[in-house]
Amino acid sequence: MVDIEKICADAIENAAELGVALRYQPEDIAELENRVMPVFSEWLRDGTITENKGAWNPAV
Repeated sequence: MVDIEKICADAIENAAELGVALRYQPEDIAELENRVMPVFSEWLRDGTITENKGAWNPAV
């Protein structure tokens, strides 16, 4: 079973580590697309995270 509350909490925490405050606002989507997902893409490429370990949650 997917725990959406945990997924959201993890995404907020991960974004905060990158200096991005997510507040469940429409403009947060742009922050995710422009600032968070590029970092996660880089981490996927270099093996820091995998799709099964970390990358899936922020996408949700």
